[in-house]
Amino acid sequence: MKGLRKKAVVLAAVAALAMSSLAGCSRDFTVDNNKVAAVVGDSEITLGVLNFYVRYDQIGFESYYGSYFGDNLWRVEVSEGVTLAESEKEAAIDVISQAYILEDHMSEYGVEITAEDVAKFEAVADKFIEANGEEACALISATKENIVEVLRLYEINA
Repeated sequence: MKGLRKKAVVLAAVAALAMSSLAGCSRDFTVDNNKVAAVVGDSEITLGVLNFYVRYDQIGFESYYGSYFGDNLWRVEVSEGVTLAESEKEAAIDVISQAYILEDHMSEYGVEITAEDVAKFEAVADKFIEANGEEACALISATKENIVEVLRLYEINA
């Protein structure tokens, strides 16, 4: 479980930034967390997991590139007719899909997600939700299940 603690700290910091960047938004940006966004083999990628992953990634991009591009960051074309927003959504689906594919081959590489690992993911999720509040968590699909699943996928990809 190398790096889990570091990931948890980064996740909490990113969440704090996400919440501050969402302050003042009055539109309802919540999604149906259980709706299937994509299917990889026998695994379904729910919209909630995808939304949480994308929102988590979004904050990293905004903190790194925001000073260069300002409010236009997500409208910047990264290739002809493709914005950064569109590109990152596709990249998120690719990364999550890759994790589900790797999951099918974990035993070949001696990778295992133990009950202890899951308990740690759940503890991180509980702290995240407690630190960010119900409304903010709803905006980014930060349910305990989605957070645990994203952490599990990060661990598989690690």
